[in-house]
Parts: sequence; structure tokens; C-alpha cells
Amino acid sequence: MKLQVYVIGILISLIASHVGAEEIFQGPQAAIYIAPSVYNGKFSSIAGDQTIQYPTWYVAQWGIPFDLTASQNAPPGKDWSINNAYGRVKYLELIKAYELAQNGNTTDLACGTEYDLFLEPKTTFGYPNYLSKFKKSSPLSTIKKLIVNVGVNIVYESVKPRCSNPFANYSAYTVSFILENTSSNQTFFYQIILRDSRIENFPTGWCPLYENPGQPNIFCVSEDKSYISTNSTKLTPGSGRKFYSLDFKTRLAKIIQSGHKKANSPSESLDSNLANWKVRDMYFGQILEGGAISTSQWDAVRLEQF
Repeated sequence: MKLQVYVIGILISLIASHVGAEEIFQGPQAAIYIAPSVYNGKFSSIAGDQTIQYPTWYVAQWGIPFDLTASQNAPPGKDWSINNAYGRVKYLELIKAYELAQNGNTTDLACGTEYDLFLEPKTTFGYPNYLSKFKKSSPLSTIKKLIVNVGVNIVYESVKPRCSNPFANYSAYTVSFILENTSSNQTFFYQIILRDSRIENFPTGWCPLYENPGQPNIFCVSEDKSYISTNSTKLTPGSGRKFYSLDFKTRLAKIIQSGHKKANSPSESLDSNLANWKVRDMYFGQILEGGAISTSQWDAVRLEQF
């Protein structure tokens, strides 16, 4: 009965839509490309359903010591998984979900370094040699709503103080967006934090790495989902699947129109003209530092503009 309710919930999520919606991104199929942990503009292989020759999404495994690898040999309609000592990606056919798992309880992963396990749509920006079915959004100035739908279930989470700085041991779960500005040649990362094991409502923050002069024209903000919707459901380990439908256009516009100046490079300021900004890409998944171990399931991913 629980499984039936779960599947029905996913189906409702998948068919739920609004009048006037235009799809920008739809979640991954039963096969994905694998991107190496060090970016080189190419995919190393394909994992999953062997009947899907050209997957629309890929797994990004930034920073891990050894890449995930696969040969595409899963029959259609079956579960499949790829893994190594640091992470796992598993496709669950019955509930049409991707399960992501990370293991930070090893000295192979340096303290103070972020390790990511994300799924991202294949776009021509990062991988120009591969065709993409997706397109960019309209300029933000012409969009009334930007709604991301996603189902998330944190199956397991454990955080141990492997690293001496207690704040450097955590798991986080995000659905994020990359915007481009061709007028000023700027890139803006907007990360919605669905959960951070260290703090219940992750405060708005400009990502420190991108506040330095060595990262010209790149800006980044991370903040909790509560800044978009104060009524958003709390996401906790073992509490089952939660479905989010977040309209983040108003919040995103407010941040961009602030014209933020970089803390360590104040001569660089974010272009505040919404007409110059489009959503180019998105990603979802897990972030890990220190002695964290986590497993989460993701389904019904969709980004729409109105």
C-alpha cells in the first residue's frame, strides 16, 4: 500500500501543470551520460537503459579521486546502478527516481573541500559537441513565474566529526540554476538549499570562492528554500518523500536587481538589468564535506516558465 501511494504521488506530480506553462527542462530518462570529475568538455561513457542512445542528462561528480564508470548494459524497464568507494548513482524504475549516495567517511577526501554529486541536463554550453533538446529561458524581464518541481526523499544521513572544524562536516541537498548574461558576459549560480545538516534555515550567502578577483564575471548565491516560500515543507532524513513546487522568479529578480558588488573585488558588480539574464542550465543533487554519509532519491524534476 505504501508503494502504491508513493507511485500515485509521483504520477500526480508529473502531470500537475499550470495553464500557460512553457517547459525549459524536464528530468532525466532511464540513462545518463557520465562526466569525468575533472571537466574536459566530453562525456566518458553512458550508464543505464541500453535502448537510449543519446541521454538528455548526465551525472557530474566534481572533485572525487576516482571517476564513476559504466558500460551501458541495463535492459529497459530495470533498475541499474554505478558506484565506487565515494559515491553511487542508482536508477529506480518502479518509482522513476534517481538515488544518489555519497561517502565522506574516508580520509581519501580532504577536509575543507566540497564534493558534489549532481545530475545536470545536457546543454550545448558545457558540451557543445553534443546535441541538446533543451533551450534557454526567455529573458527574466518577460517572465512572470519560474517554477521548479522536484520530489525528494532523504533515505539516509549520518554526519560524523571526521574533520576538526565541526562546520566542515555536513551534507546538503540542492536544486540549482545557472544564468547567463551575454550583455555583460556574466554567469550567475543560484543554489536553492533544500536541506543543510548543519542548520535548519540556511542563510542567504554569496559563495566565498566567487567573491575573489580570481573569478571574474562569475557570481553565486546559496540560500534556503524558505526565502522563496515560507510554507515549504521541511526536509528531514527518514521522513519520506517531499514534493516541492517553488516559484523563484520574484526572489531571483530581487537578488539580481540588488546589483551586488563582490566583497573582495568591489569593482565587479552584478548586472541588475533583468532583460539581460536567461536561465541556461540547472542541476540537482548532493553536496558533501567531511565525515558525512548520505543517500537521497529525486524524481519528477521539471522547470517551467510562465
